[in-house]
Amino acid sequence: MSVGSISTLGVGSGLELQSILDDLRKVDEKQRVQPLKDNITRLESQLEAFNVVQNKLLDMRGHLRTLSLESTFLGRTIHSSNENVITATVSDGAGIQSNSITVERVATRSSWQSTSGFAGRDTRLDLQPAAQHSTSGVADTASGIVLAEDASMTISHGGVEFTVTGGAGGWTMDQLISNINDHLGNDDGEGGKLVTAEAFQKDSPDGDWFLRIKTATAGGTGAEHEVKITDNDSALQFADPPLVFEYQFGPAGSATTVRLELEAKATIEQLVDAINSQNNPGVTASIVDTGIAGSPYRLALRANDTGENNRVTIIDNPYWGNLAFDQQQGADGPGSLNAQLSIDGIVYQRQNNSINDIFPGVVMNLENPGTTTLGVEGKTDSIRDLVVDLVEAYNTVVQEIAGKVRYDEESGQLGVLARTTVQGLRHELQGLMTSVINNNEPGAIKSLFELGMEFSPDGRISLNTGLLDQALAENSEGVRKFFLGDSQREIRGFADRIHERLGSIASYGGLLDTEKNTANSRIRDLETRIESETMRLDRRYAVLARQFIELDSYMNQMTNMSSYLQSQFDSLSQLTSGSKKK
Repeated sequence: MSVGSISTLGVGSGLELQSILDDLRKVDEKQRVQPLKDNITRLESQLEAFNVVQNKLLDMRGHLRTLSLESTFLGRTIHSSNENVITATVSDGAGIQSNSITVERVATRSSWQSTSGFAGRDTRLDLQPAAQHSTSGVADTASGIVLAEDASMTISHGGVEFTVTGGAGGWTMDQLISNINDHLGNDDGEGGKLVTAEAFQKDSPDGDWFLRIKTATAGGTGAEHEVKITDNDSALQFADPPLVFEYQFGPAGSATTVRLELEAKATIEQLVDAINSQNNPGVTASIVDTGIAGSPYRLALRANDTGENNRVTIIDNPYWGNLAFDQQQGADGPGSLNAQLSIDGIVYQRQNNSINDIFPGVVMNLENPGTTTLGVEGKTDSIRDLVVDLVEAYNTVVQEIAGKVRYDEESGQLGVLARTTVQGLRHELQGLMTSVINNNEPGAIKSLFELGMEFSPDGRISLNTGLLDQALAENSEGVRKFFLGDSQREIRGFADRIHERLGSIASYGGLLDTEKNTANSRIRDLETRIESETMRLDRRYAVLARQFIELDSYMNQMTNMSSYLQSQFDSLSQLTSGSKKK
């Protein structure tokens, strides 16, 4: 019900007073309120249009921001002309370069293999001992009789025997050692001795002294140097010395020595297990099946890693002699286990085949000896895509603005953003995109036109991607400086300049925000005016409603009076008519 509406209005008068009141109200609202509402609708359409344009400008600005970052131009690709020689990876920011590299050798692992084979993995080593050790000792070598008077000891060396017999009162260990070493039978026939006797101490709490009888030939091994005690009346008991396997690991001068002791008749499998179970540095032993008939199995030692820092050296066993080994890798002397490559006449050696300290940001993986060219180039695909995206974003913005400001011939109306600051924004954007960087450096790129930009009659940009690709391939540094500028020469880059200007237009507090704030302020003012006009109409029509009520009441009274008078006239008429008949 409208303000001033009364459900019985017009009943008294019989007039359509409520309809008249409502129609009058509608006319007033159309003249006074509806224009204000129409203005609000137009401003709300403007706000929506401002938001669309602003978002598209911010999208364009996002591409420019990426093009203004140094990191955008740090992407790199790397190519090896011969990946059979070197494969490589590159990190962003590595220097753009091309180098011819000769790999003279790749890094290898130090390795050894036994020269003789074995019938099975559990074959006993069965080496001839080149020494005998007493299993009992004495506290003092100068006292205590170890070989009684007339007692004897027979010593065999390579099948040649001689016997020593204890003198009057018997011999101490010192006397026994002296008589063995000076015995006439201890003669190899060439002016040397067959064996040498000596006292030694074991690692034991009591510190006893023991007797060792060993071949006098340095490094002597095998049956011709086998030492045995064939007859023994002494107080000392003898046994084969423990099987000692000793090797060194590491570079010359600082290698670690590893010593293993096994029982005299250990198998090759036990030796392998002993090597691998020790806390040894970086060496692995294995049994290799060569496939050679009769004795296919050989003992192999390999360093776990490449290079001279992981060199393995097998040390001769002084009593048994080591298993005979051939060096498989590393036999060419110091440095031969390292990778070696030559770049511009400079020779480099490295411990392994993954090298990351010659060219910063480049990891080279050496595969085989040979020559290759390694080239580092800028990653242009992402930059190309950014330029293409920037052009597309620009075209989207200018087309959006054009649609919002142009005159519509069908409706006869200007666009919703006509007569706003957006009206001239297309021309400003065009000016920004065609702006020139003042850089007179040789090879400098000064505008987007040199990157293939072309303008169409409708204001859009087209892009000759062939020219863009050529510029990126032949002058990537010029492209980088065009977008980034040159801080040393105080030249501001294209991307940074436009990015900043679009920020002043589309970012928070910028030109479009000001327009939107103005539109919102006008909407609030119009809403206040509508509220005021509505209240004024309410008051006016409240007065009119009361006046119509009074009119209706007055008309009702007049109607009632008319009816009364009519009835009186009718009564008088009837009285008059009756008198005449009499």
